[in-house]
Amino acid sequence: MTQPISIEFNTEIPDDVVWDEDGEEVVHPGGKAVADVLVALLEEEGLSVSELDEDLEHESWTMELEWRGAGFRLQVLHIDTCYVFVHGGPWLLTRWLSRTAPRQAELAAYVAGLLQTDSRFSNIRVA
Repeated sequence: MTQPISIEFNTEIPDDVVWDEDGEEVVHPGGKAVADVLVALLEEEGLSVSELDEDLEHESWTMELEWRGAGFRLQVLHIDTCYVFVHGGPWLLTRWLSRTAPRQAELAAYVAGLLQTDSRFSNIRVA
């Protein structure tokens, strides 16, 4: 896999993490509400996005989509600050085709631009 590109931002959407009764284990990761908004923004732009997948191991929510002929996975985390990680395709395929990495950067910039159109998000940075 290529290295993920991160988008960091603040949001007015409350953290929706669910902890166990002892407050020690995450039952449902935070960021679902943020991920739901991101899915809606992407679908409004005509993109087909998979259903959200809960990733308890990484305490995040993931979705898959196709962007300009290449497959990508977006991972959403909400830990004080919000993050969206844009993951590209398999490493060998990326190197062989030499086209996923530039599209990965384009998709990260596109997602950051979509977040900027929504007043619930601020201080958006792509790294």
